[in-house]
Amino acid sequence: MSASPKPVKGTAQRERAARKRAQAKADRLVYTAVDARDKHRCRVCLEYRGLEIHRHHIVYRSAGGQTTTQNVISLCANCHLVGVHQGRIKISGNADERVVIRCRATDTTWAIWEGQA
Repeated sequence: MSASPKPVKGTAQRERAARKRAQAKADRLVYTAVDARDKHRCRVCLEYRGLEIHRHHIVYRSAGGQTTTQNVISLCANCHLVGVHQGRIKISGNADERVVIRCRATDTTWAIWEGQA
């Protein structure tokens, strides 16, 4: 009976690092597609932000949201950090088809985007 070979030290860490690099590369491809779709403009205030644009996951990654063009939307820093993450606006929908932006304070819809920005 031969002993099974010992795993090489650090193999699990190298495999995790390789998966993380592959995911980061896939994410960059999605972000490039989102930038092209949204033309580097905030989908809330429509301001052009160029390379300063933030990419927001409509369904947060922490809640199981995927990094896909349907779930990622371009926002300026103000709309992203103040509007979304401080709870003033709620974004829902499919970023490739129909996005609904609602004011949480008044529960009114002020923007609906159909198709591309």
